[in-house]
Amino acid sequence: MPINAPSLANLSLVEFGGRLRELKDSGVNFFHIDLMDGHYVPALCLPPRTVRDVKALCPDAVAEVHLMVDDPTPYLDELRDNGADYPVARQAAALGVDVLVTGIYMIFAQPDGIPGAVRRFNAEFPQ
Repeated sequence: MPINAPSLANLSLVEFGGRLRELKDSGVNFFHIDLMDGHYVPALCLPPRTVRDVKALCPDAVAEVHLMVDDPTPYLDELRDNGADYPVARQAAALGVDVLVTGIYMIFAQPDGIPGAVRRFNAEFPQ
């Protein structure tokens, strides 16, 4: 089953809330949020608090956060606290892939060791 995950970087910041509601009302429940640090890529796109704002308008939506940064690890706690479901980073960006993967699981995993978004994704999109 295909997933429609529009990138919120394409929304006008002036009309952000209204456009987000339009997407939600049309059935979109999975959003791609790009975070950039100005080093890994040349410009900062959206700050981590964007995740909280998206979740406030669309609490049932999945927030996939693309960390286009030199070192994603320092952002993980803040993203979890703001409601991110899926942190995504390129291997090349990580100072240590094992540290990044361990950090994602330690910060985002539920008591059974499975990140909540993974469990939810598997339930919504069975293979």
